[in-house]
Amino acid sequence: MPFSVELYFDQTSEAQLNAVAEAVGPKFHLEGSLPHISLAVFETVDHTKFKERLSDFAKNLEPFEIHIASVGTFPGDEGVVFFAPVVDLKLLTTHSTFHQEFNDLLSQKWAYYEPGRWVPHISIGYGLSELEIDNAIKVCRSSNSFGTKNVARIGLLEFNPARKKYCFDFGG
Repeated sequence: MPFSVELYFDQTSEAQLNAVAEAVGPKFHLEGSLPHISLAVFETVDHTKFKERLSDFAKNLEPFEIHIASVGTFPGDEGVVFFAPVVDLKLLTTHSTFHQEFNDLLSQKWAYYEPGRWVPHISIGYGLSELEIDNAIKVCRSSNSFGTKNVARIGLLEFNPARKKYCFDFGG
């Protein structure tokens, strides 16, 4: 099963984003998953070194803000609807630094999450039909989830089904 390294939000931001995902429909959200921005997805990981290194990485990060500016969908038949943050220097630096520091521990990485190809997003629905995509976009557009959200944690998730392996608060 694949793994994902995810940035998680503070409780207030998480609650707002969860409410939108629930309004779209609980069956369309990955079960066991929290609202997040994935930094990397890969098939295998060396757990003996990864957990300690991720903990150290988190200690060196401070909570930061992102600004959700739009809602979108990806082409293809996966039926994904997402919120898109403004891609700023802090988000790009966090992503690229993660890949530089962890490249030796990850294998069979999914190319869409590599630096230069990454589209940061917060999935709200997955596996949606065309009609459900239209409805999900309407739900997102009318929500109060646009604007500033606070990123406060990082963790490793195994999926599908989603199982959080471990999570670390920023700054220790």
